[in-house]
Amino acid sequence: KMWCTTPDCLATSKSRCRYWMTPTSSRNVAWVQEHLDEVVTVEDLAARSAMSPRTFARRFVAATGTTPYQWVFRQRVQLAQRLLVSDLSIETVAARSGFCTAGNLRKHFSRIVHISPQTYRHTFQDRSTA
Repeated sequence: KMWCTTPDCLATSKSRCRYWMTPTSSRNVAWVQEHLDEVVTVEDLAARSAMSPRTFARRFVAATGTTPYQWVFRQRVQLAQRLLVSDLSIETVAARSGFCTAGNLRKHFSRIVHISPQTYRHTFQDRSTA
């Protein structure tokens, strides 16, 4: 019986699956993107990859050049960018992207994107409707 559903893997257990064991596997990436509105910890990601948190973090940095926390954070900012061009309120965008409040979104978004969420919305919402 095959454990992995990836066509070219053919693993019979989690420990033998080459896709499950990588920190940046599509399964981990998809799971993070589905749970950005929740607290996502290195421990959660490590458990999903059958690794200790330290091993997971070390392999993640080796594969991506950034820490798991920074990567998740940037995923949240990118989600906020996509949501800001919609008609959702800033509070709703903050909640859906895992920032909880508009103040947190404004603080962190401005640090990464170098403009406020409101300015981003006015700039890019006009382009998406044109």
